[in-house]
Amino acid sequence: MLLKIKEKKFIKKFNYKDILIIFFSWFIIVSLIYIIKDQPLEHAPFFSGLINYLFVFSGRFLYLALIILYLISLYTISFTELGLKPNNFKKELYTGIYLSLFLLLFILIFINLPLSFQNINSSFNPLFEITNVQRLILSLLFLLLLLIPNTIIALSEQFILNNIVFELFNFKLNTISAVILSCFFYSFFMLTFTPQKILINFIIALISIYLYLKTEGSLYLPTFFLAFNYSINICFIYGWDYLQF
Repeated sequence: MLLKIKEKKFIKKFNYKDILIIFFSWFIIVSLIYIIKDQPLEHAPFFSGLINYLFVFSGRFLYLALIILYLISLYTISFTELGLKPNNFKKELYTGIYLSLFLLLFILIFINLPLSFQNINSSFNPLFEITNVQRLILSLLFLLLLLIPNTIIALSEQFILNNIVFELFNFKLNTISAVILSCFFYSFFMLTFTPQKILINFIIALISIYLYLKTEGSLYLPTFFLAFNYSINICFIYGWDYLQF
Protein backbone atom coordinates (compact mmCIF):
# COMPACT_ATOMS: atom_id res chain seq x y z
CA MET A 1 0.00 0.00 0.00
CA LEU A 2 1.38 3.41 -0.97
CA LEU A 3 2.01 5.72 1.97
CA LYS A 4 0.08 8.95 2.26
CA ILE A 5 0.69 12.12 4.28
CA LYS A 6 -1.36 15.26 4.70
CA GLU A 7 -0.44 18.08 2.34
CA LYS A 8 1.73 20.71 3.94
CA LYS A 9 -0.23 23.86 4.71
CA PHE A 10 2.10 26.31 2.99
CA ILE A 11 1.60 24.54 -0.35
CA LYS A 12 -2.04 25.65 -0.34
CA LYS A 13 -0.86 29.27 -0.18
CA PHE A 14 1.54 28.94 -3.10
CA ASN A 15 0.92 30.95 -6.25
CA TYR A 16 2.59 30.95 -9.66
CA LYS A 17 4.97 33.72 -8.58
CA ASP A 18 6.41 31.54 -5.80
CA ILE A 19 6.90 28.58 -8.14
CA LEU A 20 8.58 30.74 -10.78
CA ILE A 21 10.92 32.31 -8.20
CA ILE A 22 11.92 28.91 -6.78
CA PHE A 23 12.72 27.33 -10.14
CA PHE A 24 14.10 30.45 -11.81
CA SER A 25 16.52 30.85 -8.88
CA TRP A 26 17.54 27.19 -9.25
CA PHE A 27 18.37 27.53 -12.94
CA ILE A 28 20.22 30.83 -12.35
CA ILE A 29 22.44 29.11 -9.75
CA VAL A 30 22.98 26.14 -12.09
CA SER A 31 23.97 28.45 -14.95
CA LEU A 32 26.44 30.33 -12.77
CA ILE A 33 28.04 27.09 -11.60
CA TYR A 34 28.43 25.89 -15.19
CA ILE A 35 30.03 29.19 -16.22
CA ILE A 36 32.44 29.44 -13.28
CA LYS A 37 33.55 25.90 -12.54
CA ASP A 38 34.92 24.53 -15.81
CA GLN A 39 38.41 25.98 -15.62
CA PRO A 40 40.56 22.82 -15.43
CA LEU A 41 44.05 22.65 -13.97
CA GLU A 42 45.86 20.50 -16.54
CA HIS A 43 48.60 19.21 -14.25
CA ALA A 44 46.43 18.70 -11.16
CA PRO A 45 43.21 16.91 -12.15
CA PHE A 46 42.35 15.98 -8.54
CA PHE A 47 42.50 19.59 -7.34
CA SER A 48 40.72 20.77 -10.48
CA GLY A 49 37.86 18.39 -9.70
CA LEU A 50 37.88 19.42 -6.05
CA ILE A 51 37.64 23.11 -6.92
CA ASN A 52 34.73 22.43 -9.28
CA TYR A 53 33.04 20.40 -6.55
CA LEU A 54 33.44 23.30 -4.09
CA PHE A 55 31.77 25.61 -6.61
CA VAL A 56 28.84 23.16 -6.76
CA PHE A 57 28.63 23.06 -2.97
CA SER A 58 28.76 26.86 -2.69
CA GLY A 59 26.03 27.32 -5.27
CA ARG A 60 23.73 24.78 -3.66
CA PHE A 61 24.31 26.26 -0.18
CA LEU A 62 23.48 29.74 -1.44
CA TYR A 63 20.33 28.54 -3.20
CA LEU A 64 19.08 26.57 -0.20
CA ALA A 65 19.66 29.45 2.21
CA LEU A 66 17.87 31.95 -0.04
CA ILE A 67 14.84 29.72 -0.67
CA ILE A 68 14.39 28.84 3.01
CA LEU A 69 14.70 32.53 3.92
CA TYR A 70 12.18 33.42 1.20
CA LEU A 71 9.58 30.90 2.40
CA ILE A 72 10.02 31.67 6.09
CA SER A 73 9.77 35.43 5.55
CA LEU A 74 6.75 35.13 3.25
CA TYR A 75 4.74 32.48 5.10
CA THR A 76 4.42 31.39 8.71
CA ILE A 77 6.36 28.14 8.36
CA SER A 78 8.26 26.16 10.97
CA PHE A 79 11.40 24.14 10.30
CA THR A 80 9.37 21.04 11.17
CA GLU A 81 6.82 21.76 8.43
CA LEU A 82 9.66 22.31 5.97
CA GLY A 83 10.93 18.85 6.90
CA LEU A 84 14.17 20.21 8.36
CA LYS A 85 13.69 18.40 11.68
CA PRO A 86 13.40 14.60 11.93
CA ASN A 87 10.13 13.30 13.31
CA ASN A 88 11.86 10.31 14.92
CA PHE A 89 15.61 10.95 15.06
CA LYS A 90 16.79 7.51 16.24
CA LYS A 91 14.58 5.56 13.84
CA GLU A 92 15.53 7.70 10.86
CA LEU A 93 19.23 7.58 11.77
CA TYR A 94 19.30 3.79 12.11
CA THR A 95 17.33 3.34 8.88
CA GLY A 96 19.73 5.67 7.08
CA ILE A 97 22.77 3.79 8.38
CA TYR A 98 21.39 0.37 7.36
CA LEU A 99 20.43 1.65 3.90
CA SER A 100 23.81 3.32 3.41
CA LEU A 101 25.79 0.25 4.50
CA PHE A 102 23.84 -1.92 2.06
CA LEU A 103 24.52 0.54 -0.77
CA LEU A 104 28.20 0.80 0.18
CA LEU A 105 28.75 -2.96 0.25
CA PHE A 106 26.91 -3.40 -3.05
CA ILE A 107 29.04 -0.76 -4.83
CA LEU A 108 32.30 -2.07 -3.39
CA ILE A 109 31.67 -5.76 -4.07
CA PHE A 110 30.02 -5.57 -7.49
CA ILE A 111 31.56 -2.44 -9.05
CA ASN A 112 34.69 -0.99 -7.46
CA LEU A 113 36.57 -4.19 -6.58
CA PRO A 114 36.07 -5.97 -9.95
CA LEU A 115 36.87 -2.84 -12.01
CA SER A 116 39.86 -1.89 -9.86
CA PHE A 117 41.65 -5.05 -10.96
CA GLN A 118 40.31 -5.16 -14.50
CA ASN A 119 39.02 -1.80 -15.69
CA ILE A 120 37.10 -2.29 -18.94
CA ASN A 121 34.74 0.64 -18.39
CA SER A 122 35.89 4.09 -19.56
CA SER A 123 33.42 5.85 -17.24
CA PHE A 124 35.00 4.20 -14.19
CA ASN A 125 37.15 6.96 -12.72
CA PRO A 126 36.91 6.74 -8.91
CA LEU A 127 38.90 8.70 -6.39
CA PHE A 128 39.82 5.36 -4.81
CA GLU A 129 40.42 1.96 -6.41
CA ILE A 130 40.21 -0.54 -3.57
CA THR A 131 43.17 -2.85 -4.07
CA ASN A 132 44.25 -3.22 -0.44
CA VAL A 133 43.08 -2.64 3.13
CA GLN A 134 44.93 0.66 3.52
CA ARG A 135 43.11 2.17 0.54
CA LEU A 136 39.81 0.91 1.88
CA ILE A 137 40.35 2.59 5.26
CA LEU A 138 41.49 5.85 3.64
CA SER A 139 38.51 5.84 1.25
CA LEU A 140 36.02 5.31 4.08
CA LEU A 141 37.49 8.22 6.04
CA PHE A 142 37.31 10.44 2.96
CA LEU A 143 33.73 9.27 2.32
CA LEU A 144 32.68 10.35 5.81
CA LEU A 145 34.34 13.72 5.21
CA LEU A 146 32.43 14.14 1.93
CA LEU A 147 29.13 13.48 3.70
CA ILE A 148 29.21 16.95 5.25
CA PRO A 149 29.11 19.05 2.03
CA ASN A 150 27.10 16.39 0.22
CA THR A 151 24.38 16.74 2.84
CA ILE A 152 23.87 20.36 1.78
CA ILE A 153 23.93 19.39 -1.90
CA ALA A 154 21.44 16.58 -1.31
CA LEU A 155 19.18 18.74 0.88
CA SER A 156 18.88 21.37 -1.86
CA GLU A 157 17.55 18.67 -4.22
CA GLN A 158 15.30 17.00 -1.65
CA PHE A 159 13.88 20.37 -0.71
CA ILE A 160 12.71 20.95 -4.28
CA LEU A 161 11.75 17.35 -5.04
CA ASN A 162 9.71 16.64 -1.91
CA ASN A 163 8.80 19.99 -0.36
CA ILE A 164 7.89 21.69 -3.63
CA VAL A 165 7.39 19.36 -6.61
CA PHE A 166 5.84 16.34 -4.88
CA GLU A 167 3.76 18.44 -2.49
CA LEU A 168 2.36 20.50 -5.37
CA PHE A 169 1.46 17.41 -7.39
CA ASN A 170 0.11 15.69 -4.28
CA PHE A 171 -2.11 18.71 -3.55
CA LYS A 172 -3.66 18.59 -7.03
CA LEU A 173 -3.55 14.83 -7.85
CA ASN A 174 -3.72 11.45 -6.16
CA THR A 175 -0.54 10.17 -4.50
CA ILE A 176 0.42 7.62 -7.17
CA SER A 177 0.20 10.20 -9.96
CA ALA A 178 2.09 12.70 -7.82
CA VAL A 179 4.93 10.23 -7.20
CA ILE A 180 5.29 9.28 -10.88
CA LEU A 181 5.22 12.87 -12.16
CA SER A 182 7.64 14.00 -9.46
CA CYS A 183 10.11 11.24 -10.37
CA PHE A 184 10.10 12.32 -14.01
CA PHE A 185 10.29 16.00 -13.07
CA TYR A 186 13.42 15.29 -11.02
CA SER A 187 15.38 14.67 -14.24
CA PHE A 188 14.09 17.97 -15.64
CA PHE A 189 15.43 20.18 -12.87
CA MET A 190 18.62 18.07 -12.74
CA LEU A 191 19.01 18.74 -16.49
CA THR A 192 19.56 15.08 -17.39
CA PHE A 193 17.76 13.94 -20.53
CA THR A 194 19.51 10.76 -21.70
CA PRO A 195 17.45 7.55 -21.21
CA GLN A 196 20.02 5.99 -18.86
CA LYS A 197 20.23 9.04 -16.59
CA ILE A 198 16.45 9.53 -16.62
CA LEU A 199 16.03 5.94 -15.42
CA ILE A 200 18.66 6.36 -12.68
CA ASN A 201 17.14 9.65 -11.55
CA PHE A 202 13.66 8.12 -11.58
CA ILE A 203 14.81 5.35 -9.22
CA ILE A 204 16.63 7.83 -6.94
CA ALA A 205 13.58 10.09 -6.82
CA LEU A 206 11.28 7.12 -6.17
CA ILE A 207 13.37 5.99 -3.19
CA SER A 208 13.62 9.56 -1.91
CA ILE A 209 9.87 10.17 -2.05
CA TYR A 210 9.18 6.80 -0.42
CA LEU A 211 11.52 7.70 2.45
CA TYR A 212 9.87 11.13 2.67
CA LEU A 213 6.44 9.53 2.99
CA LYS A 214 7.74 6.85 5.35
CA THR A 215 9.05 9.52 7.74
CA GLU A 216 5.86 11.61 7.48
CA GLY A 217 7.31 14.57 5.63
CA SER A 218 10.82 14.71 7.07
CA LEU A 219 13.71 15.48 4.71
CA TYR A 220 16.26 14.01 7.12
CA LEU A 221 16.27 10.40 5.87
CA PRO A 222 15.96 11.07 2.10
CA THR A 223 18.72 13.69 2.39
CA PHE A 224 20.99 11.25 4.24
CA PHE A 225 20.33 8.60 1.58
CA LEU A 226 21.11 10.95 -1.32
CA ALA A 227 24.18 12.44 0.37
CA PHE A 228 25.59 8.96 0.98
CA ASN A 229 24.77 7.96 -2.59
CA TYR A 230 26.70 10.97 -3.91
CA SER A 231 29.65 10.26 -1.62
CA ILE A 232 29.82 6.61 -2.70
CA ASN A 233 29.63 7.45 -6.41
CA ILE A 234 32.33 10.11 -6.11
CA CYS A 235 34.68 7.91 -4.07
CA PHE A 236 34.17 4.54 -5.75
CA ILE A 237 32.82 4.96 -9.29
CA TYR A 238 32.88 8.32 -11.10
CA GLY A 239 35.11 10.67 -9.12
CA TRP A 240 34.52 14.43 -8.98
CA ASP A 241 32.76 14.40 -12.37
CA TYR A 242 29.68 12.74 -10.89
CA LEU A 243 28.24 16.08 -9.75
CA GLN A 244 28.05 18.49 -12.67
CA PHE A 245 26.35 21.36 -10.87
